[in-house]
Amino acid sequence: MRSERFVVLALWLAVAGAARGERIEAVVASVDGRPVLLSELRAAAAVKGLADTAAREALVDQFLMEREALRFPALTPATEEVERLAAGLAARAPGVPLPALRRLARREALILAYVEFRFRPLVQADETELQGDWLALPEPRLPFAEAHAELREARVRRILDMRLETWVAELRRGARIRYPSVGGSRRE
Repeated sequence: MRSERFVVLALWLAVAGAARGERIEAVVASVDGRPVLLSELRAAAAVKGLADTAAREALVDQFLMEREALRFPALTPATEEVERLAAGLAARAPGVPLPALRRLARREALILAYVEFRFRPLVQADETELQGDWLALPEPRLPFAEAHAELREARVRRILDMRLETWVAELRRGARIRYPSVGGSRRE
């Protein structure tokens, strides 16, 4: 029902703008009935330095991950955390409206909390692999004991990235993703 309200609002804004001869908002995709709005795409593109198509796909992925994370209300990010992240985004993308940055920051904080909750506890970095990573570093390098924590975190991040790619691919396979086109909409 919530996604239907988003669609109605987006359509109302588009019709209201069209009546005055201006484009106020547009739907650039929908994810299980939830619209991805042009204003969100522009904000994400500015913050991440992406072209529109790449920003749209990143938003689709974020919407899918957010949907899963919202199943765990305890993971809701604190307002202070969202504001801190939004301030960081504002520094990277001056001129993007603060409300759009707050939405992006809230979504990213929620997704990060979910990843930490769901995936990180299951990721282990093998000591033999860490030693191999250390040996692959160019000379001169820190002693293994001093580099250990950084090597572990780098390996964990690589493993998490692979698991996230797999997870997002699974989410996409089970989702209804639509992209507006001139002749109607098409499914991914």
